Parts: sequence; C-alpha cells; structure tokens
Amino acid sequence: MLRSVVSVLLLLYAISSFAQTKSKNFKSKTIQVTNDTIRIDSVSINPDQFKLYAKNKDRIQKKEYQIDFSKALLILDSEKYPEIHIEYAVFPEFLTKTYQVFDEKIIVPKRTSSSKLYSAVQPRTDRFFKPFDGLTTSGSLSRGFTIGNNQDAVLNSNLDLQISGYLSDKVQLRASITDTNIPLQEGGFTQRLNEFDRVFIELFSDFWSVKAGDINLVNTTNDFMRFNKKVAGVEVNATLNHNDSKTNLYASGAIVRGQFARNTIIAQEANQGPYKISGNNVEQLLLIISGSETVFVNGTPLQRGENYDYIIDYNTAEIIFNPTYPVNANMRIIVEYQFSDRNYTRFVTYDGAEYESEKLK
Repeated sequence: MLRSVVSVLLLLYAISSFAQTKSKNFKSKTIQVTNDTIRIDSVSINPDQFKLYAKNKDRIQKKEYQIDFSKALLILDSEKYPEIHIEYAVFPEFLTKTYQVFDEKIIVPKRTSSSKLYSAVQPRTDRFFKPFDGLTTSGSLSRGFTIGNNQDAVLNSNLDLQISGYLSDKVQLRASITDTNIPLQEGGFTQRLNEFDRVFIELFSDFWSVKAGDINLVNTTNDFMRFNKKVAGVEVNATLNHNDSKTNLYASGAIVRGQFARNTIIAQEANQGPYKISGNNVEQLLLIISGSETVFVNGTPLQRGENYDYIIDYNTAEIIFNPTYPVNANMRIIVEYQFSDRNYTRFVTYDGAEYESEKLK
C-alpha cells in the first residue's frame, strides 16, 4: 500500500513539473494575416508541438501551408485564411541564445584605405629623470686598531673611493678620494678635505677635459724649466682637429700656499722624537703644507702613517718616528717639504699651445 502511494506522488510531481515546463515554453497567438509570409517568433520553434487553426477553430492541414521551424517563418494563402490561431513551443533559452566571442558593438566601419584592421598605439611611459644614473662607484673603507707592548692602542682607517661613468653620450666623469691613513684618535692628521692624500674630479670627452682638485703640473718635454709640481687647482685641455693638422691647448691655475725647503735633522740615539723641523732661515714657527713632505733616512724615502714609519704634525712642524722604526745616532735624516711663511696664498698658472702637422711641429 505504501509503495502505491509513493508511486502516485512521484507521478503527480512529474506531471506538475512537465506542466510547468510546458507552460513556460508553450505559446499561442492569434494573427490577422495581411501577407503570405508570417514570422511566428524571433527564435526557432519545436516542430513536434506546432498546431495551426483557422478562424473557425478547424485545424489547417499541412499541405495548405509551408513552415521553416529553424527561422520560425510560416507561408500560407492570406486570402483563404485571413485570421489564424497558432499554438507552438519554443526551445529552451540556452539553445536559442546567441553566443559570440567578441561584442559586435565594438566593430566600427572601415574609414581608411589601409588593409590593416588595427592601429598601433605607442604606450605612454613617463620617464623620470634620474641624476647620476650612469655612474658607478667602487672602493673600500677599512678600520682597525694597532696595539703593542711599547705603545698605546691606536685606531686607524684606510679610504679608497672611485667614481666613474657617463653623464651623457659623450661626456664622462671620473673622481677619486684616496687616503692611506685616517687616524681616529685625538690630534689626527686627516681632519679636512684638503688633507686627503688625493682628491680630484674630472670631466672629459674625446677632444677636451677639465680636471679639478689635486693635479700635477708637469713639464718634461722641453729641455728648459723641467718641473713636476703637485698643486690644488684646475686644469683644462682641448684638442682642435684640422684637415691636415691639429692644435693642442692647455691651461691650468692653482693655489700654492708654500715654498720649498730642505732640512737636515740630527738623530739622537734611542730618541723617536718629536724632532723639530725648521725653515730655510732657521724659522721655528712653520706651517707645513699637508702631504708635501718627503722624509729620507740614509737616502731611503719613508712612508707616513701610524702603521708605517713616521707621523708628522703639520701645525707644529714636528716629526715622530714610530716604535716600529727605531732611530739611532748614525742615521742621516733629511726632510724635504713646502711650508707657508705668509698669511696669504700664491697663485701659479701653467699655459701653452702646441701645433702639429706633417711639416711643422
């Protein structure tokens, strides 16, 4: 008994579902026929559920009309059937829906004679100016300390900074800051920029160059007035090329604060210093130009620095030899240096021009 009741309920549910589906897709129309061709619907219709009636409710036979179910077009005699009634069912929406890859609204008519259906558009990229983007830096900065059984602990450091690269397609830059000894204890000797061992910056291209900082004024090509002098200033060089010759122009200007001097120190047995450096006229109050000194012991040049042979105080003109370099009375010590004996600076310039051709130089 229970099985029969369940079967009846399932049958009723199926019938109701079919009725709902049929009512959703089933349609009926009454049409006044004015021409022979009639469009029944905008989508395809089901041929199995199509019925056509006349005005008197009599069913019209299939031989009296023609129909295209895919296009929903009906063809019949409009004079014989001025009014008809149609019952039909359309297919589900997912079968009659139009599917397309591209939207037809974006299609525009052809306006140019070009055969290409597209136009290339260059994407806009905002380029930000990056200063010194083409420069590369390299170098090292080392720090350490020195300690011994006969000296105090000393902190020291080495600096080597190199900058090079292109500022533009034709202009290059080169700069350098070098110091082999940067003491960190009180009274150190590298406290200002002009006390570094070497500082310069140079701009150059294929035909010109400008260099500022520590430069060397050198004249070794001529037989007269040969010199090699380290100064702080500006040097400019330019090359002018002609058809069969070229001209080299150079000019430099620098500030010289001191004059050259040579002093002989009498060494004392087991005395590391300080030893006083005097001037050409035995001046005791001197201001030695930093980095201008060269110390010779028995004809051998020494190296300046806490971890080398000696240290020097430029303000008091005193030199102290490190414990690693013991001094005895048999040593012959000579110091060559530049010192400032005036309250103003001197200016020196070195300029010239060279012309060279096949017949003249």
